[in-house]
Order: sequence, then structure tokens, then C-alpha cells
Amino acid sequence: MDPQESNRKYRNLITNAIPPCLPYLGIHLTDLTFIDDANPTLYNGLINYAKIKLLSNALSQLQQFQQKGYNLQPIYQVQMLLDDPQPRYSEHEIYKISQEREPRKATRNQIL
Repeated sequence: MDPQESNRKYRNLITNAIPPCLPYLGIHLTDLTFIDDANPTLYNGLINYAKIKLLSNALSQLQQFQQKGYNLQPIYQVQMLLDDPQPRYSEHEIYKISQEREPRKATRNQIL
């Protein structure tokens, strides 16, 4: 992701992408925010059609990626892990493991 020129490379790729693909929502949410903030909802007491059209186009681009599903096959081991409501470690054990792997004030070379 390159923020140069308003993420132009990403925008070109996503415009030509063939679904299914997973868009980066941060950019799209930013676009929606800018469209909403930069354009008045009412213009001379009337609904600003240009703003609504911009919002519609931005949302339509996102919706196109929801039209086609992914051909994912379930993996039993992953499914069992996600379905298991019991934590594997206590909070204390997780903290201890975290400290072993990334000790406080450790340099990047010291981290496992």
C-alpha cells in the first residue's frame, strides 16, 4: 500500500480486480468520510444529488465484491480450534509466554 497520489496503485488494481477479492476497507471508509464531509447534503434547500451519486458509486464499488463467494473448504483442525470455547491457557500463562517471547526492553535481535 502506497499512499502516494491517493493510493492510485491500489485504486487501479481494485478497479480491475475480478471478484472474489477482499478490498482494503480503510481506504473506502476514508473515501466515504471525505465525500460526506466535503459535500453539503443540501444545496439551495434541495438534496445535493451530486453528493448522493458520489456516495452511491463508492458503495457500489464495495458491493461488487460481495456478489461472488469464495470457494473455501473447511479444515477440520481449524474448525475445532474455533469451536472450542475453553481457552488453552490462562491469562497468567499467556502473559508469561508473551514475556518469554518478547521481553520488556528487548532489542529486535533479542526477540524470538
